[in-house]
Amino acid sequence: MTLAPALDQVLIRSLSVIVRGQLGTGEMATYFRVSGGGLGYTRSTLPSAYVHDALACFDPTSMFVETPILDALPPRARGRFVRTAQRIRRRIRQFLAWQEDCTGSWRFFGRGSGVAPDADSTAAAAASMLDGRRRAPGRPWSRHVRALAEIEASPAPTTGRAAEANALRLLALAGESVGGRIDELLRAAAEPLPPGAGHYATPLAHAYCAARAWAQARLSRREELAALLVPRVLALQDERGGFGGPLSTALGLSALVDLGHRGPELPRARAALLDLVGAWGGWPFEALFPAGGGSLACTTALAMDVLARTAQEAA
Repeated sequence: MTLAPALDQVLIRSLSVIVRGQLGTGEMATYFRVSGGGLGYTRSTLPSAYVHDALACFDPTSMFVETPILDALPPRARGRFVRTAQRIRRRIRQFLAWQEDCTGSWRFFGRGSGVAPDADSTAAAAASMLDGRRRAPGRPWSRHVRALAEIEASPAPTTGRAAEANALRLLALAGESVGGRIDELLRAAAEPLPPGAGHYATPLAHAYCAARAWAQARLSRREELAALLVPRVLALQDERGGFGGPLSTALGLSALVDLGHRGPELPRARAALLDLVGAWGGWPFEALFPAGGGSLACTTALAMDVLARTAQEAA
């Protein structure tokens, strides 16, 4: 596998953008629309967990590392690039550990926000911690599994297909029984993608999370899921090959890849995503959450991940 010289430089510059977007606490900065049309910082745990996962393909210590990608990086830049990705991910885990409740759960707006812990933030953050602790003795993530169960049994849990897929991914990676959850998510995938639910403003977030859960946890019946989701994702692809903005295009392309789709739509989506990269090195801001919330670093990390993972097909 080789990376095109242009992609080499895109990945290197984009990682620098993510470094600049990481706060002193290790958090990846999140912004929401404020009155007047500008963006204001608001603490949130979920985007940091997504960045941690997206950079896993570049981290040799991760269970999701893509070794061919590392081998294809320019030799002179490889060591520094890998160490930087590892450092970003380690600092994110430190931030998530700081934000963890005593019950083993997480809240969307952080520990001191006053909002209740939710299944989506808990599952995503706990999966990040699991990846960082996978060589630890015993089962240090069992408290997170218990916390997730308590949240889901609460009177008003945070629901939505993305949250359910994130919960499925955590439990499968932790070695829990997930047969019933697979059945439920397959039934849900037979319905049209919702325009937005729970923490998400885009339907592609739901497809992305489901496809990622199946790919990373190596779940059975992926062909069934692909048959249901791939046509719905492709229906959102525009005439330029993208899926809207840079974040939507990264989510859509990643979902197709994780579902095993290998049609001509993939190179068109890759080209559209590369066309959207800014001269400064990253991808422009696009809201992931309702009320205009999102993270430039999250968009950039997701784009880096899928472009690197599809580099071989593009060669």
